Amino acid sequence: MSRSASVKRFTANLCLVCASLVFALLIAELVLHLTNPDRSLPVSTLFYEPDDLLGWRKIPNEEGVLIQPEYAVHKKINSKGLRGREYSYEKPSSGVFRVLCLGDSYCEGYAVELRDLFTGKLENLLNAPNDGTHYEVINGGTGGYSTDQELLFFETEGKKYRPDLVILLFYYNDVVVNTMATYWDVQKPVFELQGGKLQLTNVPVPKATKRVAGAQSIAQWMSSNSRIYSSLADIFGQMSRTWLGSASPPKMPPSYREFIVFQSSPSADTQRAWEVTEALLGRLKRDVASTGGQLVVFRIPFKATVYREEFQSLISRWHIPQELCDPNRLRKDLTAVCRRLSIPLIDPQRRFEELAEASKARGKRLYFVLDDHWNEEGNELVAHILHEYIVRLQSSEKK
Repeated sequence: MSRSASVKRFTANLCLVCASLVFALLIAELVLHLTNPDRSLPVSTLFYEPDDLLGWRKIPNEEGVLIQPEYAVHKKINSKGLRGREYSYEKPSSGVFRVLCLGDSYCEGYAVELRDLFTGKLENLLNAPNDGTHYEVINGGTGGYSTDQELLFFETEGKKYRPDLVILLFYYNDVVVNTMATYWDVQKPVFELQGGKLQLTNVPVPKATKRVAGAQSIAQWMSSNSRIYSSLADIFGQMSRTWLGSASPPKMPPSYREFIVFQSSPSADTQRAWEVTEALLGRLKRDVASTGGQLVVFRIPFKATVYREEFQSLISRWHIPQELCDPNRLRKDLTAVCRRLSIPLIDPQRRFEELAEASKARGKRLYFVLDDHWNEEGNELVAHILHEYIVRLQSSEKK
């Protein structure tokens, strides 16, 4: 047989093998689609759109699946741009106590299903047999927001619900991001202190050249639309987690600029950021009071301060300067700010540390391993802490 004929025969056989393999994969994909139809919604990271005032906002009525290495979450945004069921702006005249939660991705809870999110769990706990009061817990969180955007959201949207209680979830990076005009590589509003008064700048916010959350990757599309791909990804993901144990793989270090809130001796930049943050909290307190509500701040524990071994790991892996490594500094400064403003502060650090330690024996965590957000167990704890606070608050007001 000539060399040319051999090449043709080899090519024909190779094409036949490839065609057979493609046919087998298509059949397998069809079978998996029929037997595992849960992932019928399109994958999407595009739940946000530009906003002239806020920088970005959730897209009303958007629905899809957010896929990350540790979770695949169905997200549905209601007609008013909130995660959760529909709530009317108009509050029933009597017998209803409304709670509005403001915050970033921890509040929005995009890492867990809606049924596992703390706001829904809190509403269920509050509406267990009680004195006849009906509670509504509205989730006003949006990924990436800081105190400045949360303030503007309340002034333009949140106050329409006339909440009786506003719970502001406060994360460590809020302090610095409150002084930044760009976050997530996207423009945002920024307040400046001029003569002791807040002045809003960078509005209208310059439009982004692309949708806020970035384009959908091929891997994300495959994870959502191919059962074979997603199954193999799950298998290899589990294998990698088994080999790695509980240790997270190396990540890009966070901006040292955000870590200045952990400085043992605050710099001038840190002090300025806290001054702006304190002014924002003071204005939010007045805004909430003007609608007949009360403001309380809930400090979100940074995962690496709950699992202290992870804090030490961050220091060594990212070579964080020692002067930025006081894990208790933020707690002290936020406590002082809230005390000066007479804003109640819920600091759940001890509860988180105790439950995190107790959960180790059961192989449970309060946060994801790779992702810094609360998992279902973390959201459950937050719901119970807030439930206890609101019950005490209601009892004290009735005395």
